[in-house]
Amino acid sequence: MTRLRSGDLRAQDLRARHARGDPAGARRWRPGVHLAAIVAVAAAIVAARADAAVLPQPADPSTPPAAGDTRSDTVTTHFVITAPAEAAAARDHFAAHADGIYLSLAAAFSATLATPITLRLLGSTEELLRANPVAVVVDGVVVGGRRGRREVAIVPSLAGRGADAGQPEAAALDNLLRRELALRFAADLSDDRLPDGFREGVAQYLEQPDDRRTPGVARLREAHAGDRLRTWADLNAPGALYTDPALVLAESLSVAHFLVGAHGWDRLVAFVRAAADAPGWRHALETTFGEPPSALEAAWRTWLPTYLDGGWRSHDLFGGDLASAEALLARGAFAAARARLVGAVAVLDAANPAAAAAARILVARADAG
Repeated sequence: MTRLRSGDLRAQDLRARHARGDPAGARRWRPGVHLAAIVAVAAAIVAARADAAVLPQPADPSTPPAAGDTRSDTVTTHFVITAPAEAAAARDHFAAHADGIYLSLAAAFSATLATPITLRLLGSTEELLRANPVAVVVDGVVVGGRRGRREVAIVPSLAGRGADAGQPEAAALDNLLRRELALRFAADLSDDRLPDGFREGVAQYLEQPDDRRTPGVARLREAHAGDRLRTWADLNAPGALYTDPALVLAESLSVAHFLVGAHGWDRLVAFVRAAADAPGWRHALETTFGEPPSALEAAWRTWLPTYLDGGWRSHDLFGGDLASAEALLARGAFAAARARLVGAVAVLDAANPAAAAAARILVARADAG
């Protein structure tokens, strides 16, 4: 078992170096690897549990359950789903849909994860927090405390209840898995060097939009009106997720929306990959997008009122609105059009097959020039 201690982790030095994009800081601070640094920064929030936090190792799916253990395993092509009896409905849902969600994200990232992935369904948020003492739950979203790339843990009750005899809402269940898998893809592609703010933004962007985002948008609107927006450096500093999780999640999602809208999904994935070898996230941004981070951040701040005024409801991947790509094709901007389309094809295959087919036709046109 792995024991996490707060200790003397020099968190302030790590935060300062990371904010500057300093190479030494970038090498020392690697989100998801140096998880103990988050514990130190977040001590005021999780002090009651962090000092003696023990994360149990994932159970071997081949090991018979202990006496009285009601969990059972369901094996799919890419997952081993382990669930208690009370999560049977969610287990059956994921048995039918988890592989498709994984494949759509693999296509969106043009990458794969090591499989099978253990998908552990938990009976309550309390069970999750006992196993992951540095995690927090904000508006139904789990922040921090992931175990690794070969296991994801989901609390089906966070999906809410649908109209079907009080069972978990199917679309919300899918989003829980999309987010967890997207976090794993981002960690894998960036070699765990993508800062948390950007990583959370990418993961949220791959959730199918719904009204659950309304509170976050309201929180972001208040911060914008009160001139309390975080800088991108603050948003991506170690431990930032714990200082105001609701605002950090909302702001990080808006940054992902901005970057995809301005440059295309392909460029955002390229940035995730660039973070693996860049001397800092600022260097990765400039290399990928061709502009200094300060210019990108200024453009995001100028664009943000449009997002807050309803633009957050649109989505380049899930929206199925191919008009912008068609306009780019009409102008002969074939590479830009393709960048907007390839991610949409991947996620629309499961969410909107008709729109995915239309997007494929446009991709063929872009490829043909």
